[in-house]
Amino acid sequence: MKNTTSQILKRTTFYSCLLFISLLFINCNNDDDTQPPTYEFGEKFKDIEDLPVVVDEDLATPDPDAGKVAESEKTLAIIPDILGASTEAEVSADTKSSLNTIKAYTASQPIAVVEAAESLGEAGIDAILDQSVALNATLSDLQASLDGVSDEVAALLPNIQLSTDFERSNISAQTKAGIIVDLNDADIFSQAQTGPCHEAARDAYNDIIADLTGQRDANLAIVDANYTRRQSEADARLETRIAVQAILLEDNKTAVKTTILSLLDAAEYAEIFLSMEIASEIRQLTLYYAVYARTALDVWNTAVLEILESLNLEEKAAAEEHRNNLVAQETAFFETTTSEAQAILNGILNNCHNQGSGN
Repeated sequence: MKNTTSQILKRTTFYSCLLFISLLFINCNNDDDTQPPTYEFGEKFKDIEDLPVVVDEDLATPDPDAGKVAESEKTLAIIPDILGASTEAEVSADTKSSLNTIKAYTASQPIAVVEAAESLGEAGIDAILDQSVALNATLSDLQASLDGVSDEVAALLPNIQLSTDFERSNISAQTKAGIIVDLNDADIFSQAQTGPCHEAARDAYNDIIADLTGQRDANLAIVDANYTRRQSEADARLETRIAVQAILLEDNKTAVKTTILSLLDAAEYAEIFLSMEIASEIRQLTLYYAVYARTALDVWNTAVLEILESLNLEEKAAAEEHRNNLVAQETAFFETTTSEAQAILNGILNNCHNQGSGN
């Protein structure tokens, strides 16, 4: 019995020692385990600057000077001279010279023109100045004849005065520039190494690129919105300018009509106080003035509308060129900044590689 107890105690002690040694071995193994290193590379990219805020100031869009159909100074001088004379002898030499020019021109015209001048009244003047009313055959032929008059006759007729704005109607061709952004990351990510170091580097790089991309997109959105607005504003300006020109045309037509009616008044005065010949010559001048004014007003208005259309295209082209320049500038900023980020990433990845591809 004693031997049995002793044997049990020995076995118990033996197995207890084995258990203790096993536990000790396990604890030693646990003490040798090391946690994998962690990497934080955000600080590496802290010196990357934000993209500058886009500066997109509106372009100047001054309204053009449309010019006008100007009155003949020589004809305007005739009116007060005739109305101020009590006899034919008091009519100035300049007025007589001007009327002789008209008399010579009338000699080349058919009798129907002379008759039209003698019967001309305010209603006839309104019809001549109204572009919606076609001229009869006599006045249509006269209109064609007046296109090739001598300088002496032309000096007695209205003349078109265009401003220097009409000298800049040529529109330069615009080349549309697209937004092309190539990060060229193929050489970076072609490296096959993986591991915590590489992944952490790429995560930090992707974060800065995402931030820069957001800044770029926000700036380009401003540029694009301003471009769209300027295109719409250019069309709105064109509509306004056309409406203004319509008013100017009517004002100019009114001014011309006033001169024509004053010529008729001078003719009636001359018929009573001066001579029938002077009165007839003034009536001829009145008809020529009215028919030529019709042509001048039409040519002037057409020219103005053309320059307004040209100006609209110029302003749209300028807005497009301005947009393209800003896009190119923004793209350059973005590419420069992302290149800096790529260089930093390359350096980090090289260090990761030197530590072993498993890190």
